[in-house]
Amino acid sequence: MLLLFTLALSWSDRRPILAGAALGLAFNIKYMPITLLPYLLLRRRWRMAGAFVASIAFFALIPALSMGWTANLGALATAYGGVAKLLSLPIHRITLAHLVPMDDIRSISLPSGIARLTGWPDGSALAASATLGLLFMALAAHAYERAGLPILRWPAATKQASTPLSTLFAVEYVTIILLTLIFSPFANTAHLYLLVLINAAAAAWLISLPPGSNRWPLVVGMAAMYIGITWPPGGDRFRAAETAAKWISVPAWCMLLNGAMLLGTAVRALARPVGQTQTSAGFVTPVLLPASTLDAMLLASRSPRQPATT
Repeated sequence: MLLLFTLALSWSDRRPILAGAALGLAFNIKYMPITLLPYLLLRRRWRMAGAFVASIAFFALIPALSMGWTANLGALATAYGGVAKLLSLPIHRITLAHLVPMDDIRSISLPSGIARLTGWPDGSALAASATLGLLFMALAAHAYERAGLPILRWPAATKQASTPLSTLFAVEYVTIILLTLIFSPFANTAHLYLLVLINAAAAAWLISLPPGSNRWPLVVGMAAMYIGITWPPGGDRFRAAETAAKWISVPAWCMLLNGAMLLGTAVRALARPVGQTQTSAGFVTPVLLPASTLDAMLLASRSPRQPATT
């Protein structure tokens, strides 16, 4: 999953068809990438979104070559039946994919924490967590407006590469993956390897922000997430504290803080008023930009951009 998410981001500008195919393959491993589909449509990444949808069907049917059509379709019905059950949709199958209860102590997601704290049914816990998610989005939209960055009216994908929107796309991409973990009905510690993406993005901004920039929000966010997913230490001495932290989903709250700090830092940096020039995309582009987030994440050899000279 980590490899496919990273490849999709790496290919998003240059090879959108392959990027969408990577996400389609990832979807057939875990359903998590589906949250990126509406985002791709919102950001006018039509080719990437189309390849994503087409490759979902392609990779779902590939096993028929070895197990036959009947067995393949039966397995798909079992798998998707579990999703339908999660969404409380009417289903008429005896065999369904197993679903772990939302309030299971192994889950560190916000809906699970809310369900455990309140004793509410799954639907109510999901509604409460959705409200928190909408609040996060509202605050992000306010930050975009203050920074003069477009929220909905982005140019075509081919015109985004020459603007700060390409960098912002990478930050939004990893933030959505992080939010998917946080607001998932069930997310255990085995899923935390995906935090490599968010940590890499935050580290890239730390080292590439122009001199004089405020790096403390990033430091606080990264430190909070590290503490949240590692504290308290193991052993019998800290067993009660560990159980209490999981009970209220401390890791998810700390991850949410880190996501907010990363996105906020990126928005403020891309709105930097130093040496601005007007672009055909209809908004202002800072001449001095951070190094590409994706390049830093992949340890590419490209050096950070230098201030333009006249």
